[in-house]
Amino acid sequence: MSGMRMYLVVESILLIGEDLAHAIRDFDPDAEVLVTMDEGEALARMAGRLPISRAFLHSSPDDADKTDLGRRLAASGTACFYIGDKAERSGKDAVVLHRPFDSISVATFLSQFETA
Repeated sequence: MSGMRMYLVVESILLIGEDLAHAIRDFDPDAEVLVTMDEGEALARMAGRLPISRAFLHSSPDDADKTDLGRRLAASGTACFYIGDKAERSGKDAVVLHRPFDSISVATFLSQFETA
C-alpha cells in the first residue's frame, strides 16, 4: 500500500462501525479511520481532515446523494461504498459491501479498488 489513506465509516450501530474500522486497519495498517454514527458527527470530525480517501456509508446511494455529507464527499472525489439494508436493496449502480463481513471479506472487497 502506498501512502496513508483516511477512511470514513458512518454507521448508526457503533459496534458494526468499529468492526468495519478494525477490518479496514487489518487491510491498511497505516490508515486513519474515522468512525461516526451519523452525518452531523461525520461532517464535524472531517473538518480540516480532508481528503477522505474512502467512505463507507450506512445509506442507500440515492439517499446519500441528497445529503450534505454525500455531496461533500462527491465533490472531493472520495470513493464511496455503501453498507446496510437499504444499500443491499438499492437498484442504483453503486459499490455495496454486503453483510456479513469480516477482515478477509473487507480485504478482498478493498483489493478490488487498488491501483497498480
